Amino acid sequence: MQAANKEELALLRSVANKIAREELAPEASWRDLNYSFSREAFDKLAKAGFTGVLTPEDYHGSGGDLTSLVIVLEELAQGCASTALSLLAHLVAAKAITELGSAQLKTSILPALATGEKIAAFAVHEAASGAVAGAIQTRADLNDGHYVVNGSKFFVTNGGVADLFIILVKTDVSKGPEGTSLLLVERKTAGLTVGLQDKRMGMNGTASAEVVFEQCRVPEGNLLGEPGKGVHLVVSLATRVGMPGMSAIALGLAQAAVDRAIRHSRERTIAGQPVSTQAAVQFLVAEMAATVEAMRALLHYSLQEDQPLTSMTAKLFITEKALEVIDKALQVHGGHGYSQEIPIERFYRDARGLKLHYMTSEILKTNIAKSLLG
Repeated sequence: MQAANKEELALLRSVANKIAREELAPEASWRDLNYSFSREAFDKLAKAGFTGVLTPEDYHGSGGDLTSLVIVLEELAQGCASTALSLLAHLVAAKAITELGSAQLKTSILPALATGEKIAAFAVHEAASGAVAGAIQTRADLNDGHYVVNGSKFFVTNGGVADLFIILVKTDVSKGPEGTSLLLVERKTAGLTVGLQDKRMGMNGTASAEVVFEQCRVPEGNLLGEPGKGVHLVVSLATRVGMPGMSAIALGLAQAAVDRAIRHSRERTIAGQPVSTQAAVQFLVAEMAATVEAMRALLHYSLQEDQPLTSMTAKLFITEKALEVIDKALQVHGGHGYSQEIPIERFYRDARGLKLHYMTSEILKTNIAKSLLG
């Protein structure tokens, strides 16, 4: 990946901010209430080059680094967190192909993902395994040059619209987590069906759905990385790309909440005085602003360190603090903040899910403690 300079990053932020304000924010509440994925919005991200931000230039991407990724996601999340999350899922899947796919897979698949012609999804979790990746039941049995896949995945971001899926499967049931592998499965594969769209508390514009595999024959060449390394590869991708991305989305939601709270406190008057003159409101705004700056600093520090511990620590801190910031922003708005007429309550619902994605807060705490204590 190529590191961008300050001028390039400033331009990237400006472009993402413009798209968030003008293209995403006006329809975000409608998409949330109607559980609607916007292909039009995704195409606009593609036109800006965001769908290939991490993909090498040889495959029609921009070859950007993780700093570019988090800047884009932070800005987009301020307009629509669902769209930002859909983009992140797409990019994690593309990253898996970039790092682990064969030359033939890269050549045939990556250009369409980088340009946004096709949408990708990453499918790991199952009803019986929850957040424990090693407990999955979906099997892929090698037979005559093809893996025969049977099983299902749930809560798949982009599941309802994806053209291809990166899935975690058991290729050797006798070895537990050490018998798992990653496969690329195209939507057109016979036996693949997409279930009903999930109805969730938040992130309702991500086309989240169950995906079912029944006797799906997948070419052996669609294996990503070494067989038996599936769980390790998933954790690596989640830690290096997924967690920074989630942190950036949480940061964007928190920043949007702060901006809304400041605007409201200046414009809302009680007894002829703007509420911004009240010390209680001033304290809340100051606390929110300071927390957001700490969140942003930790996120970018974690990118510089490029270590699993700092990535996990950043994801834990930022997603937890985002909820605190948004809650304070709601408090500044009073009863208006509890209404669907303004987006603070949507920010809260969207941010709540980020404590569950890419390792729950509790799993992160366990892993962080083990890393520190041995």
